[in-house]
Amino acid sequence: MSLCIATNLGDIVMWSPTLNQLETIGTINNGISAMCWSPDQELVVMTTMTNTLLMMTHDLDPITELPMHPDEFGEAAFVNVGWGKKETQFHGSEGKQAATQSKIVTSSTVSGKDDLIPRISWRGDGQYFVINSINPQTGSRVLRVWTRECQLYSTSESASGIEWATSWKPSGGLVAVIQKGPTACTVSFIEKNGLYHGSFNLPANKDQILVKDLTWNTDSSLLAVWIDHLADDNDPQHMLSTVQVWCINNYHWYLKQNLEFWQGDNSVACLCWDLENPYRLHIVCSNGEYTCYSWTWRTDRSWGHTPEDLAIVAVIDGRKLLLTPFRTMVVPPPMAAYQITCDSPINQVAFGPPGQDNDFVVFTSNGQMECYSLNGEGGCHPGSPLCKPACVKRIPKENLKSKSPLVYYHVTWIHKDCFLAVTVDGTVSHSSIWQLSIIKTNIEAKILHKMEGHVKGICVSPTSGKIYIQTNDGSLSCILPSDLENILPHRGLKGQQVKFPQPCSQMDVCSFGQLEAVLGLTDKYRFYINDIEVANNCTSFCIHDDYLLLTTHSHTCRCVSRDILLEDITQLTESTTSSLDESVRRVERGSRIVTCVSNDNKLVLQMPRGNLETIHPRSLILSAVKRHLDKFEYKESFILMKKHRLNMNLLYDHNSEQFLSFVTQFVLEIDDINHLNLFMTNLREEDVTKTVYGFAYPERANNSKISIIPTSDKTMIKKVDLICNQLKDVFVTLDANKYLLPILTAYVRKTNPELDNALHLIKQLKTTDRSLSEEALKYLLFLVDVNELYDVALGTYDFELVILVAQKSQKDPKEYLPFLNQLKKLETDYQRFSIDKHLKRYSKALGHIKNCGAEHHVECLNFVKEHSLFSEALGTFSLSHALYKDLALAYGDYLSDKHHHEEAGMMYEKAESYSQALQCYKKSLNWKQAFTVSAKMDMMVKNVLDLASEMSAKLKDNRMHLEAATVLQEYADDKEEALVTLIEGHHWEESIRLMYKHNRTDFIESHLKSSLLEAHSEHLEFIETNRQTFDKYCNRLSVVREEKERKLQAELIASELGADRPDGDLFSDTSSATGETGSVYTTTSSASTSRSKTSGKSSKNRRKLEKKKWSLKEGSKHENLALIEALSKLITHIFSIQDEVGSLLKVLVMFDHLNEAVTLQTCYDDMLRHVNAAIPQIWNESMGRSMTQPKTLEFGPTTTANSLAQSMQNSRKTEDMALLEPYLCIPPVVGNKKWKLQILQQP
Repeated sequence: MSLCIATNLGDIVMWSPTLNQLETIGTINNGISAMCWSPDQELVVMTTMTNTLLMMTHDLDPITELPMHPDEFGEAAFVNVGWGKKETQFHGSEGKQAATQSKIVTSSTVSGKDDLIPRISWRGDGQYFVINSINPQTGSRVLRVWTRECQLYSTSESASGIEWATSWKPSGGLVAVIQKGPTACTVSFIEKNGLYHGSFNLPANKDQILVKDLTWNTDSSLLAVWIDHLADDNDPQHMLSTVQVWCINNYHWYLKQNLEFWQGDNSVACLCWDLENPYRLHIVCSNGEYTCYSWTWRTDRSWGHTPEDLAIVAVIDGRKLLLTPFRTMVVPPPMAAYQITCDSPINQVAFGPPGQDNDFVVFTSNGQMECYSLNGEGGCHPGSPLCKPACVKRIPKENLKSKSPLVYYHVTWIHKDCFLAVTVDGTVSHSSIWQLSIIKTNIEAKILHKMEGHVKGICVSPTSGKIYIQTNDGSLSCILPSDLENILPHRGLKGQQVKFPQPCSQMDVCSFGQLEAVLGLTDKYRFYINDIEVANNCTSFCIHDDYLLLTTHSHTCRCVSRDILLEDITQLTESTTSSLDESVRRVERGSRIVTCVSNDNKLVLQMPRGNLETIHPRSLILSAVKRHLDKFEYKESFILMKKHRLNMNLLYDHNSEQFLSFVTQFVLEIDDINHLNLFMTNLREEDVTKTVYGFAYPERANNSKISIIPTSDKTMIKKVDLICNQLKDVFVTLDANKYLLPILTAYVRKTNPELDNALHLIKQLKTTDRSLSEEALKYLLFLVDVNELYDVALGTYDFELVILVAQKSQKDPKEYLPFLNQLKKLETDYQRFSIDKHLKRYSKALGHIKNCGAEHHVECLNFVKEHSLFSEALGTFSLSHALYKDLALAYGDYLSDKHHHEEAGMMYEKAESYSQALQCYKKSLNWKQAFTVSAKMDMMVKNVLDLASEMSAKLKDNRMHLEAATVLQEYADDKEEALVTLIEGHHWEESIRLMYKHNRTDFIESHLKSSLLEAHSEHLEFIETNRQTFDKYCNRLSVVREEKERKLQAELIASELGADRPDGDLFSDTSSATGETGSVYTTTSSASTSRSKTSGKSSKNRRKLEKKKWSLKEGSKHENLALIEALSKLITHIFSIQDEVGSLLKVLVMFDHLNEAVTLQTCYDDMLRHVNAAIPQIWNESMGRSMTQPKTLEFGPTTTANSLAQSMQNSRKTEDMALLEPYLCIPPVVGNKKWKLQILQQP
């Protein structure tokens, strides 16, 4: 690497920095006036003192030599083809009068301060270069564009006031030059063809400034202008040298930075942009001092963490600060809601901390500090969107004056009248953190900390007030607000020091869960949360109340919940859905976040061309809806949900009790018929806070089920029915005519639509308001299928209404008119019976045929038998009716065939068929009714004894020893056998009572005591055996679950990578997003096939197949289900002997077997405690989901990609659990009865 130097004498010298040697490599005899190398360093262009142009190679071999001022225009000379006249052309803002005015071309010589030296500037790609030189014919400067082959391409238009500063935009066709006009000094832009293409004015008196140079940065986004300001007294000490940094956005030029250097030793000698970092500017002063300034793009906005914050965004534009409160309006740049003007250009803006959200402070280039407030004296309140901020405090520039411009940077407002700022020490490796305290109109500055390296950024937590500092190596430090003198390293979850993997140009802080984390975004678009890289394509970010908002290079806006814990944060990717990714929305290419509004759903984006767009991410909308619902603002919630097409069920599901309590307020606030109908038609039994919008209600998402609400009369009513009933009652109370259509909607939308009530309502309206009735019927036909409504109308027995509905249908009159005419001819009751039978309303039909007379009794009996209407028939006919006994006998035969013997016996009794009733009672073991019937039959004593013997034997066979003993004692008069039966059945207390009653205490020694000890041993053995079995099943269940979970995780990972699908390329992106589509449908198909194969088998074989559905054999397919079923039965059996154990304990104590009683009570109590402790592990949270998870995937307008993917993964996890019976998905219901004896409690 060498430095090439040219002298005006013509010498070309190369200096090697490594060897520190000068070498003259060539001489131009005519002298050199200007020289410039091409961007690729392959060519060098020089102009001589004799106005010639030389082009050479990098080895200084001449290529061509041409005159610098040719007479021709160049290759891009314009051709006039004679189209149109000046009078017919459009002249823009100049108006029609411009057509008659002749353009006056003025020529002028260069200014007296012009050095008359040509300037050369190359385009970024090295294909063209421009020369700004003095035209010898006019004496003014002219620009000529040359090609890389040194061919003249174009010559600029004749214009006065062009000065020497020239720079070609690296990535564009514009050349920037300085031009002094009659009123201002401007930066003008000239196209490659020589035509002018816009300009902007420099903010200074044209006669008091001298533009020394201007230069573009490497990506053409910034233009630096070096200006010398001339003092009135020409005193060099009072002269000012400034470097201004300009940028363009939305066709407006903004002055972003103004660096002031006082003339003398500190004046600017030269400047240039860095070739690698486009936002780094190098400046060398005349005293040899070198300064490097590095900038980054940042949006100056208020903190936005309180409802009072107006979401103000500030834009620096020279002496002006443009401000827009985005909470109340969106004003596209370069316009703004209001602006403030300072005495000097503004370099920095800092917004106030919480409590001063709408306050801000500006730092000007001359060192002055000004504080503004929207809430101070002379200001305005946050509700006034167009007010102008008032300057409440101004710090004179003498208090912050410094020889170096921008001496304080990273100015941060930490609390009232206290700021933090950073300065660079004399060395390049140290920075100082200053505390700036405002005391009245003065400022007190003191150094708080000396930092190793440069400070890259400062941010303050809006909640805790902690101050986080980042150095240029990415290290993070923390200062507590209560102890500014002490600086601590920022620690992570495990106590480790947190450091960004790469230095971040933008940083902020927010909380995740209950812990704070520092956010960082690098210039290479890597986004970090503490030391975790969350995204590698993030372009901007912003913190909302509940979400962290990101934009990415894949043109998406991502909303990340702040409720997630820091330890659960993972990297966001575009191909998979992350656990912390709640919502993804497509946005326009190149969008950047400007701001988001606290307690609102607006997110303001700026497009690459500069215009603004406001979007409403779904996550932010849900946050706003939840806030409105919590405040009972139903109208605002409804409008927001309707506008953004949210599921209307959220109005109820958010807080069902609140909605039902304020349903009248809901109706009055909505107060729009169409809106009320829309709400009711969107009602579903699904709880959307647990399904579609589960990510916004994480505490409910895993507890989804159909909403069934218990009512005061202990009945259960579904959600849709409850809402419709409540709304209908309110409609009727307020105004039945006004809310007629919503009332009809309420009838229709119920789980079992009450269409008959709706038609009766329309029928009632016919007499009062026929037009309203017609409108109501038309609306009802819109909601309900006309054929279904026809059947309902027919069921009202109103033929006029039937014909009215039929005329609105597509039915053929030749079909329904004869049918209706035939019905009209029938007697009323038989007519209605025929209609109800036609509509398959058999219960109603039975009520009508009852009144049709004796001639229809046979038809009635056959009708009851055919449709099994025995219960209804017996309730309809009185006991004295001729058909009653026939119906009872037929019902008895029906129940007997169904093996309902006890109920069949009751029917036979009603039919006075006692012999059949007795046989049924004997089969059902109802000994009481059996002996009652025997009494009605006047049975002989011997037969009664035989019956007693038979019944007692059957009762003992069915372990009904107490009942058998009663029969033996009362009907067989066999007291000894009754006592033996009670002891066999372990009815200890009853047997003792009878022993003493009948003076048979000898049974105590002969039968009772031995049976007590035997029962004691059996119970201890039962407890020990079942405990071992219980522990075995529990341990095996935990092992099986771990194996299944591990296998599922492996399959999910393999499916995401596509490893488990050899034909994965055949599937769409939607199915490959989770890798679950194929498996879900395969399961459904196989289940269907299994059902079809078994459907034809006998019931006996089906029962056997059900028993073999799963096995306890280790390694079987559904071993976990078999274990759950076995544990449920075992627990039920263990708890079922509480009464028996309690009775045994009492008798053991009675006969002084205290040790045996204590042992039994202790063992059984320990067993019950052990089982109760294990139940939560057996029936954990995942078990309950089998009843709530949908068995198939649901699609629809409210389904999102995220909810679909989540449901697919959840369905895979609960696939086995769905095979269980519902009662096995919850722990068995066992009662903790009072069985223990206090006297046996161990201390």
